Amino acid sequence: MISRIVTKLRQEGVGPLANAARRKLQIWWYSPKIEISPTTLTLKRFGTRYGGWTVFETPSLRGSKIVSCGAGEDISFDVSMASELGCSVVVVDPTPRAVEHVTSVIQRVSQDRPGDEPSGHRGTQSDGNYDLSNVFPGQIVLVEKAIWSKREVVRFFAPQDVRHVSHSIVNIQHGQRLDRPDRYIDVPAVTLRDILEDNDIGQLEMLKLDIEGAEISVLRDVIEKGIRPKQLLVEFDGLLFPSRKTRTDIKFSDGILREAGYDCYHRDGQANFLYALRAEIAKWERAVDGLF
Repeated sequence: MISRIVTKLRQEGVGPLANAARRKLQIWWYSPKIEISPTTLTLKRFGTRYGGWTVFETPSLRGSKIVSCGAGEDISFDVSMASELGCSVVVVDPTPRAVEHVTSVIQRVSQDRPGDEPSGHRGTQSDGNYDLSNVFPGQIVLVEKAIWSKREVVRFFAPQDVRHVSHSIVNIQHGQRLDRPDRYIDVPAVTLRDILEDNDIGQLEMLKLDIEGAEISVLRDVIEKGIRPKQLLVEFDGLLFPSRKTRTDIKFSDGILREAGYDCYHRDGQANFLYALRAEIAKWERAVDGLF
């Protein structure tokens, strides 16, 4: 271990190591404590190591309609939910590369054949990586709009690294200037209520929000409008770009979710969280206990 550190110092100097140490300190200092509640229910992960999420595999989730916001170039979670649980998945993402990727997968569904390529690199899959043999036409649909707290045209800022895909309404990486039109696109935005009405969804079983910092405003809108998905998957992107403001925003979001009847039951890595309505969890736990 020590020899590797010495070698790295000789090769790169102290700058990179100092930056890494400073970033770790920022993450530790500005990360709010999010309590993880215990449960007797079994959790299951769907999707790849990068694009997957951990959920409660409940009877009501099977065959339901779910909304998945933020696709990028890895929709392994959405494909797994459709293939393994028979869910109908509404994918929401206006990012050009994401639209191209999801559209390619949807077009390939009609071919009814398993994936014939090895899994892609971190965050990037080709349409050949997915086993679509149990996914049916119309089971995955794409909404080429951004989810937001109101219906309007919004500015979608590109990531600093051009190799990356996901754009951000709130310019989460703080690297793009408002006067650089080559570094943003203007896209239509809608609310979750709009998406539910357009896709004939009543009780929403699951909502996934991987939306590059916009989750703070969207969660507030969802709660204020009385929409209560039974399971809520959220990436708090502020944990990846830590600051005093992001800590305050995440504490606020966690607080309003708990006031609305949610608890947090799982954390994946640094920023991905599973919330669920505590009344639903209690009901599911009683049902499981009654089997034994």
